[in-house]
Amino acid sequence: MDRVERAWVAPAIERHIADETLRYADLSADALEAELARAIAANEQYQDRDCLNLYAGTNLLNPRAGKWLGASIGSRPSLGHPGDKYETGMWEAEKLELMAIAVLRKLFDCRHVEFRVSSGSLANLYAFMATAKPGDTIMAFPAEAAGHVTHHAEGAAGLYGLNIHPVPYDAARMNIDLGALAREAVRLKPKLIVIAGSMCLYPFPVAEVRKIADKVGAYLMYDAAHMSGLIAGGEFQRPLHEGAHLVTMSTYKSFGGPAGGLVLTNDDALAERLEYLVTHPEVWEGMGRAGRALVEERYDIRKLNEQLVKIYRATMADFAETKR
Repeated sequence: MDRVERAWVAPAIERHIADETLRYADLSADALEAELARAIAANEQYQDRDCLNLYAGTNLLNPRAGKWLGASIGSRPSLGHPGDKYETGMWEAEKLELMAIAVLRKLFDCRHVEFRVSSGSLANLYAFMATAKPGDTIMAFPAEAAGHVTHHAEGAAGLYGLNIHPVPYDAARMNIDLGALAREAVRLKPKLIVIAGSMCLYPFPVAEVRKIADKVGAYLMYDAAHMSGLIAGGEFQRPLHEGAHLVTMSTYKSFGGPAGGLVLTNDDALAERLEYLVTHPEVWEGMGRAGRALVEERYDIRKLNEQLVKIYRATMADFAETKR
């Protein structure tokens, strides 16, 4: 195998990657498998037994869940609704989906839960796509208020072509500046207001923000990635009850599950849009075409937004047609 070094990666990091990949490439299949087993065991020993890991973005997976993830059911595709699966032989496997829906609705006391999401970051992207179109304005917590990168221009919101403005934040109180938010929302007319993020020491004023959102015709989204376990356990605020249209989260932080994401809502129309986005691969094909157009146009964000608007309109037209 030839040595490959990428010019866009920091030189010291790239040398390390190149050295190690070449070393692994020279191993026999048996030696590589032995090294794989050793690395997994060493990681578990360190992460799970030798240290107290205080990183907020990780947790110990329930051992029973870990065991079940290793079953063959974890690698079976399962397209369609329970009772109407595209693949054959799924009558037992689909019961897991029904159990998940029942348990999650009960835990979060919500009407709808979209659990077919690979991560919290994708949950945020689905929420953006369900509530706004490329070129629209949203407001979200800035980085200094621990807003997640997916809410920003560098992440999913920017990739989707949204114009992002900060939710005013009172650093002294570590909470939202409601007066400033009300003024900025009137000025900017956002389609979506995103609150919460990677640090949350106190409950946020969801009901008050919802009133502001209603005045300007915006949706309100609450990112509960780090608080999901506390919310499920009834030990923190209940964002949907307090007025959020959408709650997004990852499943592997305080929730303590395997990697995945969730979107919760009590809004039937939003739930229908989310399901369409999650289950229609042409949406992602369109995003891929837009990404290629971005590269071809030398990162011209205006051209990207034009492509995304076309894709959004075509996708929503298809969605409308299915309802006729």
